[in-house]
Amino acid sequence: MRGSVAHWIYYLLVFVLQVIVGNHFDGWAWLHFCFIPLILIAIPPTWDVRLSMVLAFGLGLAADLATGGVPGVNAGAAVILAAVKEPLFRALVSPDGQNPAWTPTVRSIGVWPYLKYTLATYAVYLSVYVIFDGFTLTPVLFILAKILLSVVVNVSLAALLSLFLPEKS
Repeated sequence: MRGSVAHWIYYLLVFVLQVIVGNHFDGWAWLHFCFIPLILIAIPPTWDVRLSMVLAFGLGLAADLATGGVPGVNAGAAVILAAVKEPLFRALVSPDGQNPAWTPTVRSIGVWPYLKYTLATYAVYLSVYVIFDGFTLTPVLFILAKILLSVVVNVSLAALLSLFLPEKS
């Protein structure tokens, strides 16, 4: 029980970090900081995908409203990520289906599998986010550069923050 409460406190703190960063840090049009995927990554892959998608929608919409962003951009990207995170996990981390119930962290699955999984999930999330957010006549190379830079920075931050995720007890 104590581990479960610690996880919910961790999720709340990561969400608060998303709101603070969303309200006070500007990526100079080249970078988007996001922590919503970190919460979705930390949810065990065995959760029902529909439940994950509903949670992702609520989380994304709450982040959009709390940061004054365009309503639906984080929500849309989070729902897409929730829909594909379990197949990504199976393909990149656990192709044989062993131990899918634990929360994926650097400590639980190792550095390389965690980085592969996190890179893929952030690439999906940020690609959808940037496309939804910048649905204009922005040059394609600028959009790709923004996605690449955002993925590199956010995966690094996610790996660091995953070290603080409490272990299951």
